[in-house]
Amino acid sequence: MKKFNLTTADQMAEAALKKAKEFGKPISVGIVDSGGYLVCFKRSDKGKIGNISIAVDKAWTAVAFQGDTEIYQQKTQPSEPAFPLHFTNECRPVFIRGGLLIKINGEIMGGIGVSGGSGEEDVACSKAGLSALY
Repeated sequence: MKKFNLTTADQMAEAALKKAKEFGKPISVGIVDSGGYLVCFKRSDKGKIGNISIAVDKAWTAVAFQGDTEIYQQKTQPSEPAFPLHFTNECRPVFIRGGLLIKINGEIMGGIGVSGGSGEEDVACSKAGLSALY
């Protein structure tokens, strides 16, 4: 297992972009550290600018709430008690698929977030990014 740093974050982002090419989707990928601060960001050619903040905020949400973003997707629907979480932290949380925790030996090191594909594709790209670390 590698250390989590700028070099490995860059490798993770590249792995996510490579996976996105398999889907034929331009994505944005953001990687944050354990404090939620941006370490690395990359966007595919022709990636939508609207996906930039979504990708970074998915990574941030995974760290801030200490869990992959998809586990909160159902819990934060309008009819659910956790719905107001959308409006916390200056409306930064993104509770949709694609944000994963980065852990080494059980310790949270950061988060990776992908936006630009379907939820399933975003998760696959995030997992590809994680595989570059592990």
